[in-house]
Amino acid sequence: MKRVFLGALLGAALLVALAGPAGAHGDDGNLAVQATRHGLSVEYVTRLTFVSDGHPADEATVTVSATGPATVAPVALSPQGDGNYAGTVTFPTVGTWTVVLESTNPGARVTQTQVVADDAPTTTTTSPSSRTASRGSGAGTEDETGGDSALPVIAFVVVGVFAGLGIGFWLVRRNAARRG
Repeated sequence: MKRVFLGALLGAALLVALAGPAGAHGDDGNLAVQATRHGLSVEYVTRLTFVSDGHPADEATVTVSATGPATVAPVALSPQGDGNYAGTVTFPTVGTWTVVLESTNPGARVTQTQVVADDAPTTTTTSPSSRTASRGSGAGTEDETGGDSALPVIAFVVVGVFAGLGIGFWLVRRNAARRG
């Protein structure tokens, strides 16, 4: 019986070692945006956090792109620490632009309208928003519901428990066969 316990303990330790911190934060993020316009330039300051636990996302890639009277290629925002990212986009002309701020690791997307004029500076703030419409669709501004499923994690744990038990029973039978 002692060997069964030791085998199960070994299997559980293996499961914990393999599971590690994977999936601790999830794949979805919340992105809050502040835009300050100075003529044709707009400074974007964002705060990116994980949906699952609200922790800041410091290792993400955050970009800004725009379409309107012309197309503005994606501009990477610079990490500022504590989930904050900042950068300036210079628009080629005045007009009304559809601006998309997007992050990876965790994924989040905010689409907003930016009016660019050659007059007094303005500041706009967008509340935190998780992924929009469907992943990568580029359409809509509705928050995506659902998010990460716990099913893969549960399946991994169940398989790990059965693997640990299997290893434990195999060790017991192997040792019993050796003793004859």
